[in-house]
Amino acid sequence: MLKRSLIAFTAFALVAGSAFGATSLSVTADAAMAGTNFGLEVTFDGAGGIAKVVDDTPADESTYRAQFWVDFSNLTMSNGTFYVFQRSTDTDLFRSGHQLLVTRNSSLYRVSGRAGTNNATAFRITPRLNITDTCGPVHLQIEREQSPTPGVGDGELTITVLDGGTCLTAGDFVNTTQFHGNGVNNSTVGIDDLHFGAVGNVPAGLTGDMYLDEFASFRTLAAP
Repeated sequence: MLKRSLIAFTAFALVAGSAFGATSLSVTADAAMAGTNFGLEVTFDGAGGIAKVVDDTPADESTYRAQFWVDFSNLTMSNGTFYVFQRSTDTDLFRSGHQLLVTRNSSLYRVSGRAGTNNATAFRITPRLNITDTCGPVHLQIEREQSPTPGVGDGELTITVLDGGTCLTAGDFVNTTQFHGNGVNNSTVGIDDLHFGAVGNVPAGLTGDMYLDEFASFRTLAAP
């Protein structure tokens, strides 16, 4: 099981501002969605910069599971834009184990996952979870499983809804097998860290606040 905490998202805010990736930290009570002591708030000021926190406790994990609440409803995004709000990386290969991204589509935020593969330029993409402006916080679980056989698509990336707030149904899930009909050839890619916040592809003009809360992670896909 080996539960680990990123920083337990201890009530602070990240400001995504500089196009060169500069960050600033400040404590704010609004960062916590559940209680007053925990929470991560990412504030976007429209400049398209990157601001993130990093959990560097994983060590070449072949399987990995993380759970957290996320709320996008205070963001102003242009239609068709997207950004990465979570990413795992293999630090030896300088390659993503997986990415989670949110795309704006009219009144929807669409969350999807991209599983890293043995090919540095290729990803496998899950279907999307549609979250409306009025959903509020959504509790998600991310499971990433490495293929045990090199060259064989037996790996998997799965996004499961643990609690859907006001609009999603707990137990709903999407994964790479659902979409593509087979798994992911990711046998050479482990997970060495996990990034949260305004991680990448942040579009200029994105403003408002994103909230993350109650983060927990595991070195196993089994139930805690």
